[in-house]
Amino acid sequence: MIKLKNVSKKFDHEEVLWKIDELTFPDTGLVVIHGPSGSGKSTLLHLIGGLDLDYNGDILLDNINLKKLEPARRDHYRFQTIGFVMQRYYLLEATSIKQNLLLPLLAKGITKFAALKKVRASLKTVGLNKNINQMVSTLSGGEKQRLSLARALINEPKYLLCDEPTGALDEANKKVVLEILKKVSKTRLVLLVTHDLESIEEDADMIVELKNSRFHLRKQFNVNNNSLVNIKVASKEEAKLPLKFALTYNFKQLKRTPVRAFITNIVTSLGLVGIGLSFILTSSVNKRLESALQGVSNPHAIVMKAKAPNKNPPRIAASKYQVQSVYNRYSHFFNHLGALYEYNFEANFKDADEVYIANVGYKVKLPSFHIRHFSEYLHISEVDNTSFYPKFQGELALDEVILGIPTQDLEQIKTSRYLHRGATIEDVGNTLLNNQLTIALHVANDDWQYDDERLFLVKAMFASDEAIVVHTNPLFNEILLEEEMRLKSTNTFEGAKALPWTLTKSYYLQAKISPFKVIEHFLHELSLSNYVLHGVIEKEQPHLYKILPTNNRLAFFDIGRNYYSHAHADQILSLSEEVNSYYAYSESIYLAEPDLLMSGFYSPLFLSGDYESLNEALNAASIIHHKDEGVDVIVPYNMLKAHYSIRGKEGLTYATFAEDNLTKGRGPTTIDEIVISTSLYEKLFPYQDFKEQSLYLGYLIETRPHGVNFVQDFYKQAKVNIVGLINHEFYGIFQSPAWLNIFFSAYFNLPIFSTLTSGFVLDVNSNDIEALVAKLNQQFFRFEFSAPMNDTLKQISNTLDNIRLGMLFIASFAVIISLLLIILINYLTIKERINEVGLLGLIGFSAKERVKLFIVNGILLAFIAFISASLMLVVVEVILNKAFINLGFGAAKLTLNPVSFTAMFLISTLIGVLASYISTINLSKTDIIPLLYN
Repeated sequence: MIKLKNVSKKFDHEEVLWKIDELTFPDTGLVVIHGPSGSGKSTLLHLIGGLDLDYNGDILLDNINLKKLEPARRDHYRFQTIGFVMQRYYLLEATSIKQNLLLPLLAKGITKFAALKKVRASLKTVGLNKNINQMVSTLSGGEKQRLSLARALINEPKYLLCDEPTGALDEANKKVVLEILKKVSKTRLVLLVTHDLESIEEDADMIVELKNSRFHLRKQFNVNNNSLVNIKVASKEEAKLPLKFALTYNFKQLKRTPVRAFITNIVTSLGLVGIGLSFILTSSVNKRLESALQGVSNPHAIVMKAKAPNKNPPRIAASKYQVQSVYNRYSHFFNHLGALYEYNFEANFKDADEVYIANVGYKVKLPSFHIRHFSEYLHISEVDNTSFYPKFQGELALDEVILGIPTQDLEQIKTSRYLHRGATIEDVGNTLLNNQLTIALHVANDDWQYDDERLFLVKAMFASDEAIVVHTNPLFNEILLEEEMRLKSTNTFEGAKALPWTLTKSYYLQAKISPFKVIEHFLHELSLSNYVLHGVIEKEQPHLYKILPTNNRLAFFDIGRNYYSHAHADQILSLSEEVNSYYAYSESIYLAEPDLLMSGFYSPLFLSGDYESLNEALNAASIIHHKDEGVDVIVPYNMLKAHYSIRGKEGLTYATFAEDNLTKGRGPTTIDEIVISTSLYEKLFPYQDFKEQSLYLGYLIETRPHGVNFVQDFYKQAKVNIVGLINHEFYGIFQSPAWLNIFFSAYFNLPIFSTLTSGFVLDVNSNDIEALVAKLNQQFFRFEFSAPMNDTLKQISNTLDNIRLGMLFIASFAVIISLLLIILINYLTIKERINEVGLLGLIGFSAKERVKLFIVNGILLAFIAFISASLMLVVVEVILNKAFINLGFGAAKLTLNPVSFTAMFLISTLIGVLASYISTINLSKTDIIPLLYN
């Protein structure tokens, strides 16, 4: 039963077209809706059928308001319950009678045998005695209308909505159609819209007339309200467009536009052939390298570099969220998260930067304390709380601190509290129990018109050589400087700051274990490869660098995509049996020249077993000298100066320690332990039997200008322990793969961004180094593995690479053109077949299923292009191979491989899907009525 209550429809959202107070249509019978043309009769059918939802009031079909259903369920209800017959036939003209009638049946899941049986019965019902394989386009108007009626009845709908079904028919066909409608109205409700009442008035069970924007009941309904099968709208299964139908239908459409299909196929095929050829050329280059690389000078080393390295990444600190995420994942490594600031407090707070006692009648300065001490404070876990006076446990408020008091400041506090000069730190500290000590931090810059003062209650103190501020909050400095003092911060460490009061900030995690072990672990973790970690640097946090008991604060920087994660080298080590070990090198620490495999330390490095001798050599190397001339230091016989310019047996090399090569002693277990070659031990400790010894290192860390034309070198020292020997005729140091980066950054306090990995040196045990290079290049395509090769082969390789890149460019261009072309073809096809799309919606197919028809069309076009391209690729491969042989490059013979065809297939599929998706974006959002009447 259909009920309408208080339903009104406006024209262009303003003028009321018509209004219905209350109208009920029972389950069966022939109901005629009559009225003049253009009065809105068809609109009423659209509302009842759920094709138009732009109305006011309630329309209920079996107590279901289609307007309130989700679009897919509304389409499903229409598919199961409603049949439409229009004045225009809305048939699939390019298909047969059978296919038009089978479509809704197969979409319903009926077997083909049962569906065919139903097709014949339906045709018999409407009196259409035709060959079911006859094309629709050959039928007469009356036959098409009866076919349209048969399709509307094929799913046995409960409601049949007919919009002027006889308007375009002659009298004979009109009479046939009306007889059929009268017959089927005995078992279902037929709503018939017409402006020709005479031909149907006598047979109508109920007549509703539209007059003066109102519907009037002219003839009372007088039949039994026999309901048909109850339709279960709760079912969420929607009508599925059969894939076979979509393929057959689209293929026939392609045959109707052969020129368009041919042009699309040629352009797409050419693009795919170019891609296939580029893959073949890549494979051929690798095979050529495998057969041509001969006579490599050092067969036991390969240099591994990224093809697209992230050179000179900007120095940007990781965000708080990023660092917190790392902490949450690796909390077993860290104690807490904190903030570090790099800022010239002394220069920027030039008008005031002082700390004084605030709760006495006069100003008593604490001369050692400044704002830097609050920025570079210590967390309470980093100090010995047993030396606090008075004893302190618990948490500090933001305006409470613990102070490490140097002697001169202690004297000032004694004076302010009238304590005798012999009072100890314990005496002074214990007075805090009964007599509060309040200090003020005062900073100012008159140029900025900035002046701020913060008060702090001192809860405890302890003796210290340096002024120290202690707090329990790991983010005390961040809250104080940014929230309380309103200073700005940035995580970018390069370039000019927008405002002079902008501090450069990074976040750190305090390591529970050795920070070097943490760094080494992170270097080998691929998911963390975008982070660079380093401890406190003297230049950036000078006060903190002095007072930290251990440099275990690891600041996090984000360098983006890192092509030099040790995890990549670890993967190669685990997957390739020919690779024994590897080590990382850095252009600012240790160089490895790719072509000649030349290696050595970037800056001068002095090694000595005697501390005093090393000091003398470094003092000599640090003299002021002309910027265009170096300092030639003659070192003692038991000292070594290492540099990449010093080659051969006098040069110092680095390699990864392998337990199997150990001759004496043991392997290194900490960062300050190394294994050296027997020849280096004999150089540094002549005529001495092996024992674990200290080795002192001096490394050039900075060259500063001294006047206009002169400079001075500055060296930093470090100590390591020699714990083992490896028998080797060259001078060598052996440690872990990441030791160079970690040790030089930590012990020589080099900025971590100057020590980033530049590549890896692989030690291999292959007799065929050329084949191994080719194999590694093929397996790990993001990296470039190189060994020495002659200039001629390089030129050939470069030429072929350029050809490949050119073909990729041309192929990519062709692919883009083909993508645009298929989008255009699909768009034109949709425009041409827009009424058929509307027909699918009328039948009850959802928007997703209607779009599927054109997605299949796009994929079909792309698949045909793939088949054509595959055949073309075979022909091109034969032609090019003949040309190579004629030119004398038979070794560069191209070989077809599955990768080429796989790439072509994937890209063709991608083109088809993407083109279809783009061309059907608007289609999925378009209502059915505009599709029907376009």
